[in-house]
Amino acid sequence: VHDRRRCFDHRPDRHLGRRAGGVETLLDLAREHEERFAPLLHLLVATGMRRGEALGLQWADVDLEAGELTVRRSVTAHGAGTPKSGRSRRVRLTPELAEELFDLRVKRHREALQKGWPELPAWVFCSETGTMPSPRNVERVWYRVRRRAVRKGVRPLPLHAARHSWASLALSAGRS
Repeated sequence: VHDRRRCFDHRPDRHLGRRAGGVETLLDLAREHEERFAPLLHLLVATGMRRGEALGLQWADVDLEAGELTVRRSVTAHGAGTPKSGRSRRVRLTPELAEELFDLRVKRHREALQKGWPELPAWVFCSETGTMPSPRNVERVWYRVRRRAVRKGVRPLPLHAARHSWASLALSAGRS
């Protein structure tokens, strides 16, 4: 018999942020060892977006002045498509996240010039060749960050736990 409660496991230890410094440790390790991955992890934790939605972001979807982005697509192993909900939605950015995305855009401009690309890649979290990001490569990087975090006492959870952590933190802050 399928137990629906197992699908919605809200035990405190299933979230990155419930253990002291779990989210901060993960972000610090990502910034130190996986510089390309750190802004993506920050976005996932700060917004609760799904991994595929974050990978589907293009610079045209990000309005740094307004402090928001629009989720229009999702990237899976099969390519880009519509978000799971079937429609677009707007997501507010924290000032820290907006600043990190601004810095990322500057880095991408520099990278495009250094690599001789004719223009800035459309994808916010593009591959090292400027193309659509690969969910499998993101998972590989996550496993490396997670291994380092486990050595520092952070429980080894899937990347999707960032979404649950955001939901828990939002509810505790009175947001829905």
